[in-house]
Amino acid sequence: ECDVLQMRKNRAFLNDFVGMRVRYLGYVGWIETASEGIARLHTALDQELGIVHETGATP
Repeated sequence: ECDVLQMRKNRAFLNDFVGMRVRYLGYVGWIETASEGIARLHTALDQELGIVHETGATP
C-alpha cells in the first residue's frame, strides 16, 4: 500500500519521480517521432510500388 503523504514529503522520492517522468516523456516523444517517420515511409513505398491496402486493414 502506498503512503502518499510520506511520498510527497520525501525529497529523494520526488526528485527520482520527476527525473523518471522527464526520461519517460522524452522516450515517448522519440517513439512518436519514429512511428510517424515509419508511417510516412510506408505511405511513400505504397505509392511508389502501387500498393493499395484493403479498407480498414492495418498496414
